[in-house]
Amino acid sequence: MDKKENFPLVDEFKKLRKRNKILFTALVGAAVILFWRGVWGMADALIFPGHYLTSS
Repeated sequence: MDKKENFPLVDEFKKLRKRNKILFTALVGAAVILFWRGVWGMADALIFPGHYLTSS
């Protein structure tokens, strides 16, 4: 089997990374920040549901 048939999106990310490193870095950075904000919000909602002073 050809790998390009199995994972075309991965190949597109590799091409993007090679062509435009600044754009790829900004895209990955934004994804990490959004993921962390989601985890932080879930922790606030589940661990400290009514305590606004102890949560963020």
